[in-house]
Amino acid sequence: MIGLFASLRVHPHVVGATGLRVRNGVSVDFVLPWPAVARVDARYRSLPSSRAVQLEAADDGIVLHISAGSQTSVDVVLREPLAVSLPKGPSGAVTEVRLYADDPHALVARARRQLTVGLTRPESHAGPWRPGPATTPGPSGTTTVAGATYPTAVSVSGPARATAYVSGGGLWPRRLLALAVAAVVFTAAAGVLLGGPELDVHDLQFPVWLATGLRLAEGHWWPRRSARLVWRPRVAGRYAVESGLVARRSLAGWAVQMTELAWATPVAVALISLLPDGPGSARDARAVLLVGVAAGLGRVAYGEARFTGRLALTASGVRHRDRQYAWSNIDRARLAVVDGRVDGVRLRLIVRKALEPAPVVGGRGVAVSDERLLAAIDHFRARPEALAVGLPVTAPEPAGAPAGG
Repeated sequence: MIGLFASLRVHPHVVGATGLRVRNGVSVDFVLPWPAVARVDARYRSLPSSRAVQLEAADDGIVLHISAGSQTSVDVVLREPLAVSLPKGPSGAVTEVRLYADDPHALVARARRQLTVGLTRPESHAGPWRPGPATTPGPSGTTTVAGATYPTAVSVSGPARATAYVSGGGLWPRRLLALAVAAVVFTAAAGVLLGGPELDVHDLQFPVWLATGLRLAEGHWWPRRSARLVWRPRVAGRYAVESGLVARRSLAGWAVQMTELAWATPVAVALISLLPDGPGSARDARAVLLVGVAAGLGRVAYGEARFTGRLALTASGVRHRDRQYAWSNIDRARLAVVDGRVDGVRLRLIVRKALEPAPVVGGRGVAVSDERLLAAIDHFRARPEALAVGLPVTAPEPAGAPAGG
């Protein structure tokens, strides 16, 4: 078992400029050229058998499963039937390949970017591409497909972790920046809470009541939201840095953030002040809890600096705060109505946890109106590859909206 896991880690799937290299340990290694690929989607599936290589007869043809732990997470639909090399010989013509990746959204985003940009044919491959013989591993660093040799590119892991694409996509610099911001906020907050004068509950009564009143008042504030989704070439998301459309936080969203912090911080400090003020463990406990409050403020700062915008639409899917929803898992979207007022866009997911409510994105915390956001989600749900081109994209306007917004 340990040897199998090690072989999966050192033989990951590879997204290259010429095709998707599918591997499973040392036994499976073939390339799907981009001209042969119709689409790539992230979708988790469970298989009845634990075999790593399985063939299944479907209505549209033969489906090849390259699984790990009886699961696949990425669907690669081919334009035409294609034969690939397998441990027991050529597979025959398959119309779809389903494989497993620990981070399917990162792999799909990278693959869709390659599909949009297109394939530069190697010089040795004359004429238009046609489905040909099974693919075979070529010389070191290459793979031969229908007589043409394709180079190996940056690795995107399959059964192993998909860290190559994330690191290469600029995600770690963003994480480090967010950690630096969080560290500054934590240090400043801890210095004030631990180094300032000790407060008791009577000193904090007015701040607590004031913050409570502000929190109740902001819930009734619904400012006009007329902003548009803005194109950004680099959008820091949950799994990768991609190009996409971003919605900033609204004035109401900032009010919610500030009032929540202004309420939670003095309440926490007031509760901590109720602890005994004697020497020994009681004083140490108060110090530890105050450090916890400072850590909470640092965590909020990390979340603000970690992601680009309050909400983003990229080739991977819809991201709202730190939650990511893949396009392939969104069945439909509609406006969410709460107490007779539109407040967000409700997503109907194909696969979700039992008893988990349908997620709502947008709302009054986002500067873009929910009608405009719904129109964009409906538009790009059918064509997410348009967001991976790298060129500026304009979100469509909702039906009946004036051209000027």
